[in-house]
Amino acid sequence: MNFDTKSSQEEKAQIPKDEYTILITRLSFYIGGYGGPSYSLELSLSDGKWQEKALLYDRAYYRKEAPPQPLFPSPGLSLAAWLSEWDELNVSSWKERYENPRCLDGTQWSLEYEENGVRHESGGSNRHPRGWRKFMNWLHKRYPEIR
Repeated sequence: MNFDTKSSQEEKAQIPKDEYTILITRLSFYIGGYGGPSYSLELSLSDGKWQEKALLYDRAYYRKEAPPQPLFPSPGLSLAAWLSEWDELNVSSWKERYENPRCLDGTQWSLEYEENGVRHESGGSNRHPRGWRKFMNWLHKRYPEIR
């Protein structure tokens, strides 16, 4: 079943959950600020297999003393179990941009994902959407180092 970019929650609700859960095929996330630490996560589905890469950019990286450090997923949570919670995060309701014009330095973040064949983007600087804490808790379950 195909959904366009204007799919509503009502349309999804009419379809049995197992037909649209985990139709995410790519996810790219970054969060950080000047001088670190910063984190990136890349997930992609290719030929039926997930590729997963998470990195920490710490102070040593920003001082050009060391490469980014790999982060490893929590061994107690499978990727499939973790991704099964995606729909509950409601990131499809997020706006494209969140800004706090009164704060020039701080935390920047970006999220790109492809779901049901449609690419979505959201990002911000020192401001976050409703549901941000739930999203960060979700990330933290798989990657405890990501804050």
